[in-house]
Amino acid sequence: SDAEIRPTHVDRWAEPIEDGIMRVLREDLRRCLDAPRVIAFPWYASDRPDYAVAVDFQRFEREPSGSAYLQAHWSVREAGGGAALVRGDTVGHRDPATPDETGSVDAQSDLLMQLAREIAQGIASIPQARPSRR
Repeated sequence: SDAEIRPTHVDRWAEPIEDGIMRVLREDLRRCLDAPRVIAFPWYASDRPDYAVAVDFQRFEREPSGSAYLQAHWSVREAGGGAALVRGDTVGHRDPATPDETGSVDAQSDLLMQLAREIAQGIASIPQARPSRR
């Protein structure tokens, strides 16, 4: 059911999934924003970016068929705090190009890129939005 978790004794990740998702999303955002880097919170005061992005994943999983699903709410605010400048919801589904684990992981990666594109479009919609070139 939708509220059920089924552990697998076969599939393994090469790194903690939270770290991998954050790493891939940061790299995808960097590409979409054409920025030299995107840093994760917490950051040093000397590295403080222009904007802080928060992502709340409601769903990011794959079905036994290999299909990937993503549902996430995100917001962008000035890095110093304050109200959200832009918010969005990203919902996506991808069928794998191949029926193996690689196809399934690629489908999940495509969904993270979709999320990064939508966040980057949100940042671009902010008046005077200019990603930091640090």
